[in-house]
Amino acid sequence: MIENKAKFTKTELISIFGAESIINSETDFFVKSVKIDSREVKSGSLFVALLGEKSDGHIYVSKAFASGAKAVMVSKEWYAKNYLTFPDKRFIIVDNTIQALGKLALHHRLRYDIPIIAVGGSNGKTTTKEMIASVLSIKFNVLKTFANYNNQLGVPLMLLSLDSSYDVAVLEIGTNMPGEISLLADMVLPHYGIITNIGKEHLEQLIDLDGVELEETTLFAKLYGKGTAFINSDDPRLLKYADILPHYITYGTTKEAEVRGIINLNEVLNPTLDIYYNDREVHTEMKCYGKHISFNAIGATAIGFAFGLTDSQIALGLSRYSPKEAKGYGRMLVEKVGGIYLINDCYNANPSSMAAAIESLDNIASSGQKIAVFGDMLELGDSSIEEHVAIIKLAQNVANTIILFGKEFEQAFYTMKNTENIRYYSSKDQLFIYLSKIVSGGDCVLVKGSRGTKMEEIISLFKKYY
Repeated sequence: MIENKAKFTKTELISIFGAESIINSETDFFVKSVKIDSREVKSGSLFVALLGEKSDGHIYVSKAFASGAKAVMVSKEWYAKNYLTFPDKRFIIVDNTIQALGKLALHHRLRYDIPIIAVGGSNGKTTTKEMIASVLSIKFNVLKTFANYNNQLGVPLMLLSLDSSYDVAVLEIGTNMPGEISLLADMVLPHYGIITNIGKEHLEQLIDLDGVELEETTLFAKLYGKGTAFINSDDPRLLKYADILPHYITYGTTKEAEVRGIINLNEVLNPTLDIYYNDREVHTEMKCYGKHISFNAIGATAIGFAFGLTDSQIALGLSRYSPKEAKGYGRMLVEKVGGIYLINDCYNANPSSMAAAIESLDNIASSGQKIAVFGDMLELGDSSIEEHVAIIKLAQNVANTIILFGKEFEQAFYTMKNTENIRYYSSKDQLFIYLSKIVSGGDCVLVKGSRGTKMEEIISLFKKYY
């Protein structure tokens, strides 16, 4: 994570939150960084005490002051109960510290007149962000979203990391509830927006595909100064926005795409891309895996064209992109372990990304059997069991054996009439014991599930065993 050095004077803090919000501010002062983790507080920092589902930053107020915090931002409710304990300390009291963090970030963002690209969508946001940054970094100094800092905490921290050294920012914005894209876009004020696709995500809150579309496409409506939208022409729900938006570039593999790509995969799913735009052509070989992952490179290329990069610069930027494993989980990583192809796609899962992973399992060249190991897809609401059944049936067309884990897949498994070559386990250890008995050299094993299922534990067992 990039350490922010966002400076705020007393005058600026008053302009943002009001003079009555700042306690013990008789003397002039300024803060020279904003921290939400008390362990990172240094002399002169502003510590923002956040109230989360599992933790409360207010319990670290004393520690923050001891570490040199110039001021601490707390909720009015907490301050009313605790102010006597800190009679001489400087506080900024607000109704909601998460919202206040966003206000600080917006104020800081407005200090910099650089192009900002916002990346949204149901699947592939992080991969697309990384590819865009890889391309643009050939010519520019790029600030990009760290890891998955794409929510109401992460996005402000990324904006607070802006400084004069950057030429462009590529920021990922995510959602799991109605209105979150609007909130984040109003904070980021992006000049460019790209939505990877509209898929079945977070249906507990977004209800259905119409709800997902309404939420995600808010990004297009929020483009700062009527900026440019990059529209995935392969997605019918997105393509129709070409009839609405004033400034856009379409990309994809269809004939409607202005930036059109042709993707060819080798036997282990590494792509070669030929991408065309007017009289221009980009040819590159990439280190990623799978058609749906490499598709994101077409969008990154479209942005490269818009930012004035040459064909060779774009090709170089794409070729430099390489997927990475983090804490054991990966985004469509293909490894050969003990003579067995292992597809590690454990980062997350929803019906759209599951279908794409099954397509990759189908496309990979394997002399042996193909085995799908699935963990639950979470946050699908009332349609969860129906969606899990649909994924099992889809996988039956490709996999010789399907192995399931999680309560949602358990319910789906027991509603099915045809469970031939399908096994369910409530224990990952038992699941792996069965997997180890049936797998052999030349086989291909796909492991995928939502982040909460931690299916990378199967990957770890596999690597230890083989």
